[in-house]
Amino acid sequence: MSSDFSDAKAYLQQDGSGANLYNHISEVILKLITEKPENPLEMFEHLSSVVQRSSFNAGKGVGSSTDGEAKDKADSQKKNWVETSDSLYPTEDSTESESVTKIVPQLHLLRNAGVGISSTDAFRLDQSMNKLAEADESITSLRYWGKIKGISNDYHILEGDADGSSPEETTKEAEQKGPNYKTYWASTRIGEASSWTKLPSVTSNQVAIVVSGNLRRFFTGDLSAQVSGHPVYAGNEASFLRATIAVIDSQTALAPQGKYTSEDEESPNTLSLDEGADELEYKSIELSTVTHLRAGIGQKGRVKTWVDKGDDGEDLDNEYNQSNPSDDIPALRDVDEEQWSASNGGLKSKEWPGFTAIAANNDVTNIYIGWGVKSTKTAHTPVFPLDIAAEFDDADIREEADNLDAPVVENDEENDNGED
Repeated sequence: MSSDFSDAKAYLQQDGSGANLYNHISEVILKLITEKPENPLEMFEHLSSVVQRSSFNAGKGVGSSTDGEAKDKADSQKKNWVETSDSLYPTEDSTESESVTKIVPQLHLLRNAGVGISSTDAFRLDQSMNKLAEADESITSLRYWGKIKGISNDYHILEGDADGSSPEETTKEAEQKGPNYKTYWASTRIGEASSWTKLPSVTSNQVAIVVSGNLRRFFTGDLSAQVSGHPVYAGNEASFLRATIAVIDSQTALAPQGKYTSEDEESPNTLSLDEGADELEYKSIELSTVTHLRAGIGQKGRVKTWVDKGDDGEDLDNEYNQSNPSDDIPALRDVDEEQWSASNGGLKSKEWPGFTAIAANNDVTNIYIGWGVKSTKTAHTPVFPLDIAAEFDDADIREEADNLDAPVVENDEENDNGED
């Protein structure tokens, strides 16, 4: 009898994904005795399900093993993250670059305004910017511009000033102090100085395509990728990213009213501090107290209108000049309140979702985290290619009739010496 009981108990105690029937029945009976319901038989199934849910154990699962390419890739990414973080950690020989504007001191204000940057990323970005400033002595200022999301990778963007980065002079193809006014670096990971790639200067035609809004596409996360779509973009994703940054910055970057002044009409982005800027206190941001920091970019991809001139210095009457609007958009212009919203101590752009401006360090901090695609009130309709040229109409073409007349042979005239 004892043997039969032991066999039955052993049978009920067989493990089933971390649980067994013997323990389950014991817990159900204990619950019945403790709670003493009026109808224990009717409540038995209910209490059984309650006990089963409270002691659920997912177990190890019966799916595929975690070994293989996925695990190797995850282990490689973890190892790379650890090695990168180790290289960013300050050492005894490290120095704090005065040209770097740090994120960590502003992190609390950014979070209040809804900007999602973790403490870890903020610290790593500060250290990474410091490494880049140490490695490149031409950098005179550097800050975190933001992040543009991509399909495979996201681009972290740095903005700064570096000697010799802009075109040497302004031409019809590119402006020195227009869309190329600032220097930008991009990286798909927050790492050492070598992880950052300086983005190339852009031409007016490249910027014009982004300004028009006719080419709307997500970024891939590969700077060398081809930019597909219509209209045709002459350049890879690195230049398309640079052009997009220039357009976003020209339409969103803000500054406190009365802090800057523009004195150079030929270079509207070149600003200087106003005489009373040192006495200006700016601790909260409002739409009525800010102004645009950058000059707007026109449909030709420029901040200053270019006019083709002849050798005599007069304006040419050509197609470019005829289609060239002369409505330059100045810096330090008023803000269109309909395109902005205020939220938790920050201003957010409705045209470029993801752009936020906050008041910090007696100035305005601008940051963008989004997909790099402008919001439109209407559905996007791609620009269709030009109509296919009509086929040549050869219905009236006839073969010329054969000439049956005998050819006329002219005799060679004799020369004055009578020679043949």
